[in-house]
Amino acid sequence: FSVVFRFDIPNFPVYLILGQTLFTFMSDATSGAMSSIIDSAPLIKKIRINKMLFPLEKVVFSLLNFAISLIAVAAVIAFFQIPLTWNILLLPLLLFYIFLFCLGLGLLLSSLAVFFRDVMHLWGVVLTAWTYATPLFYPTSILTDWMWTIMQFNPMYYYVTYFRDIALNGVTPSLGANVICLGCGIGMETISKWGPWMDLVSIYIIPIGATLGAVSWFYVMKKDELLSAINTGAGRERGAVWYAVGRYVYVPLAVILCCVALFRHVAF
Repeated sequence: FSVVFRFDIPNFPVYLILGQTLFTFMSDATSGAMSSIIDSAPLIKKIRINKMLFPLEKVVFSLLNFAISLIAVAAVIAFFQIPLTWNILLLPLLLFYIFLFCLGLGLLLSSLAVFFRDVMHLWGVVLTAWTYATPLFYPTSILTDWMWTIMQFNPMYYYVTYFRDIALNGVTPSLGANVICLGCGIGMETISKWGPWMDLVSIYIIPIGATLGAVSWFYVMKKDELLSAINTGAGRERGAVWYAVGRYVYVPLAVILCCVALFRHVAF
């Protein structure tokens, strides 16, 4: 990258591997945590167990993988004869910061994935974009003013910079850097508490919204207006049979399921 993009980064292989390994840890931890509850659904249905344990296990497992990958990082640092300072002793503190961040993000994603399965596909796209939005293979000096402003809202920028400071640059992270890294972790833990509110969405908002939509379609709108709107741009025209099924089958079924959700607290 330093040759192709003409970046003047000293010890570029070390610069790259430090950022890449830390970002990979975050990516693996959050992706694993996101699908952990869904993958463990058969076990959850059989025994009573705290669901938080499943995302936690995935994040811990990714942390162990990261610890093993530090062997390769140490080999690269030794090859390029990068002198290590006492600042490397701050590595456990960094791991604590990013562990909190990954756990909080993983808990939030695992809660969302239970109700919105598309999150599992969209997260891969987000990670790809996040990779390029984080200075893993390019220096921050190439960023324009507006790009730099956006970069300051990227938590991974602070974690990657912290890692490079203690392992490559021999710089002691400032108090502000520690506060930001810890704040990102604690903040994500707080945001992850939004997960239980998904019950409110799945039990009340979605069934009520679906029922109101069905009633407005087949009982509020005129038949001709509805069929005209539905058939606009459609490959196959819908007529009286489709309307009758919607009015006398779909709407009553939607009302029944809505009542079941509201009175039995069943999520759909």
